[in-house]
Amino acid sequence: MKVVIIGAVAAGMSAAAKLKRIKPDYEVVVYEKTDIVSFGACGLPYYVGDFFHDPNMMIAREKSK
Repeated sequence: MKVVIIGAVAAGMSAAAKLKRIKPDYEVVVYEKTDIVSFGACGLPYYVGDFFHDPNMMIAREKSK
């Protein structure tokens, strides 16, 4: 079976990982329109609070081909 997930970041990648754990034979494809598939959302209050200025510091994973 093939499952397509639209949107990566936390929810999409979490869903893909969980699905692969419980159904390893499934083909899981994740589509994300940006180059960022995971970022540290826990750092968002610090970014908004002006503790740092570079939003790229919150990127945890970039897409790989």
